[in-house]
Amino acid sequence: MTPTAHLEAAWTERLACPKCGGSLRVDTPGAAQHLECAACAARYPVRDGIPSFVDLAGTPQAAEIAQRDNEAASYEGLFFAWESFLEVPPIVRDLDPAPADWVLEVGAGTGRVVREYIRSVTGVVAVDFSFESLRHIRRSLDLVPEAQGKLVPVHADACALPIKPGAFDRTLSCGMLQHLPSEDHRARAISGMAAALRPGGRFVMQARHWSRTHAFYEVRKHSAFARRVASFLIGNASGGVDVPRSATYADGTVSLYNTPAAELRELAERAGIHVDRLVGRIQAAKGMARLGVVRPLVERAIEHTPLSLLAAQEVVVVGTRTG
Repeated sequence: MTPTAHLEAAWTERLACPKCGGSLRVDTPGAAQHLECAACAARYPVRDGIPSFVDLAGTPQAAEIAQRDNEAASYEGLFFAWESFLEVPPIVRDLDPAPADWVLEVGAGTGRVVREYIRSVTGVVAVDFSFESLRHIRRSLDLVPEAQGKLVPVHADACALPIKPGAFDRTLSCGMLQHLPSEDHRARAISGMAAALRPGGRFVMQARHWSRTHAFYEVRKHSAFARRVASFLIGNASGGVDVPRSATYADGTVSLYNTPAAELRELAERAGIHVDRLVGRIQAAKGMARLGVVRPLVERAIEHTPLSLLAAQEVVVVGTRTG
């Protein structure tokens, strides 16, 4: 199958009109310029081999999209090597990809997670609303023989996924949920990811965490004792002990929300996900950074205890699509 045929087959078999849920067809097989909805006749452009379901002019997040596009080439440089080392391998273990799987990754960014598992599956539909980030993923996989013919980049909004129900074996999102501006947006994204799964399919979601220590300190900020406790447990967290639960950065263009574990569980269960595991990762206690090469072992040991959600910077839910 040619690269073009591979993409067109994936578009028609796994994507759907985000407006009405109708099936999509290619306007010109072999040289697609648009995808057309067979039900409502909506048309979506195909640019540089990537179907686009994002109308930049009509998108409230237009400024954020521009910010993401501008930083695509340098984005992964924002992460320390130890952050990716502690974050990415455990997420791939959670996903537990199999050779016959089709995976939907929402908020795929520049592909730092996609690259770690794409060799192990049949195909990956990588969704992001930054067009330049999707092009970066594709370029980064161009010289990986085991990844050829597997990547299907899709330019779309996580809250209006153009995905056929039940078309995927696994869905994944890593570091996207915290950038959605409201609970309604977060609920729509999780619901769309859940609907994309076949019954019994695996759901994996990672987000920035509003830990139990953050919640404890928020209502006791005037207590010197509470500050000492919080400084010890979350002193190394991004933003430190005084980080707000909700904020913006990049001149207000990007939202940043820290998700309580209970809220993430509730959103997943409401979407039809049976929660198998809910854990905290990347512990922020003082001294953790000095553990060096043994830190992943310590992190994994803590993850299997009730303490994992006490002071973790990330929360991860792993579940199964019911029904």
